[in-house]
Amino acid sequence: MKVLKFYLKKSLKNVVILVLLTLFISFLSNIIPILSQMVFDEGIMKNNVFNIAVYSSILIGAYIGRGVLNHFSDYLISATSAKIIANVKNEIIQKILKMPVSFFDKQSTAYILSRLNEVNSLSSIFTPTVFNFLSSTISMIGALMYILSKSIEIFVACVSFIPVVYIISNTSITSLNRYSREMLEATANTNNKIHSALEGIIALKELNEEEHMNQSITKEVNQLALKTIHQSKTASKSSQMLNVMVLVVQTLIIGIIGFFITNKKLTIGDYVSMTQYVGMIYSPLIMLQSFKLSIQPAIAAISRINSMLSSNNTENIEESTGKKIDYIKFVKFENVSFKYDTSNESILNNICFDLYSGDRIAFIGKNGSGKTTIAKLLLGFYKNYSGNITINDYELRELDINSLRSKIGIVPQNIYLFEGSVKENIRIGNRVLSEKEFQRRLDRLLEYGFLNGLDLNKKIIDNGKNLSKGQIQQIAFARIFMKDVDVLIFDEATSNMDQNAKEAFQNILLDLLHDKICLFISHTDELMYLVNKKIVLNDGKADIVYDREGIS
Repeated sequence: MKVLKFYLKKSLKNVVILVLLTLFISFLSNIIPILSQMVFDEGIMKNNVFNIAVYSSILIGAYIGRGVLNHFSDYLISATSAKIIANVKNEIIQKILKMPVSFFDKQSTAYILSRLNEVNSLSSIFTPTVFNFLSSTISMIGALMYILSKSIEIFVACVSFIPVVYIISNTSITSLNRYSREMLEATANTNNKIHSALEGIIALKELNEEEHMNQSITKEVNQLALKTIHQSKTASKSSQMLNVMVLVVQTLIIGIIGFFITNKKLTIGDYVSMTQYVGMIYSPLIMLQSFKLSIQPAIAAISRINSMLSSNNTENIEESTGKKIDYIKFVKFENVSFKYDTSNESILNNICFDLYSGDRIAFIGKNGSGKTTIAKLLLGFYKNYSGNITINDYELRELDINSLRSKIGIVPQNIYLFEGSVKENIRIGNRVLSEKEFQRRLDRLLEYGFLNGLDLNKKIIDNGKNLSKGQIQQIAFARIFMKDVDVLIFDEATSNMDQNAKEAFQNILLDLLHDKICLFISHTDELMYLVNKKIVLNDGKADIVYDREGIS
């Protein structure tokens, strides 16, 4: 509940107003039976038309007033709910985006999105049902006080049945809570499988696996439906039992009231008011089940949200703290070893190399040899390595992570393009760049024959499925060309480019980026003539093939 309490405090004004509205609504609900009694006792029974008109008018005013207050209460509930949910979701998104890469290694994107959408379940806490329950609970207290003032015997009868009604109302809540948690988890897993199928639709068709995937998803959906049916069955059964029990109890108490009237101890007006008050006594007990049912998804979601935002998950959040750097002139890996949390074996073992401005190094090796891992470590994605990674005169873990990454550009093997145009995706590389300077750098690329034939205003669909792989690589390189970086990492960066684009890339590298530290990750020796250092990675170990003076 920590998350909810924090944002309730931020919306304290609205919460206070809602509490006051609830009290006023409860007050009006409590005087309505008395006004009804007055219409009978002071008007009808005494044949007093004036009193009938007066008390009826006041009664109508009370109904209208309660309706108006309920309207404002519903509006304020909706506004408060929307604000709190937006704040919680924004906080979670902010923290998720700052989570280390190791967090995403363990979770699928669809699962994270599903967990994020669970925040919407918090809206069930801020509904008219919840505040009607609170209002009816207050009215229940007023009703008991009124009945006690009229007859202690009827008061005792009303109170004696409350535990029985409560037990019936509360019986099914535990199982319903379990169903709610199971349904949230099942929904997240089902969404994950559907997302995976849609992402890999081409592969499914190539492998002729659509039917098998359809059967798997259908099984997940049917299991979710079965849980929903079980929850509905349990809720319906307990609801009907409760309604029957309350009707029986109310009938018994009405009989007792009738007995008192026949003995001249109560009036007809008392009957009118007290039957309404009896209904008010058991109303919150009837609503208790609906109240708990409505907030079960929220309670389950709060637990899961707290677990996502717990200190265990957020203690490694990437913060902009540490030493800031203005440039990178020296990089050194000294006996660096590393293994992923999802693996039992080290992927790097005692890796050593150093790079200075103007150096260009190639990392060659088979899949899984640790080439890309070196790039990830240099970008500060993982800090649980042993050994030392020195940037200038500082250990990498001592540096401000944003400052470090601002001086490193990478064309990754798996490139991600965002929604928008080609030009907008290139612009992401350096948003603070003036439009004039951005266009100047773009023109430089075009002068070298880079990005030729690519419509810069073309809208990108689904991570570039309407572009060739070579065009995607050109966009990624153009993106980092906009950054003012000192280190460039190319992970199979030209593997899908055509010959003209490759030549343009090489010329840009030699002419415009000759003073940068460049790391080439590759399976082949295609770009070896560009480098002055070469390291072959094999089983996590590095063999320095050659280390010669910088080349032009």
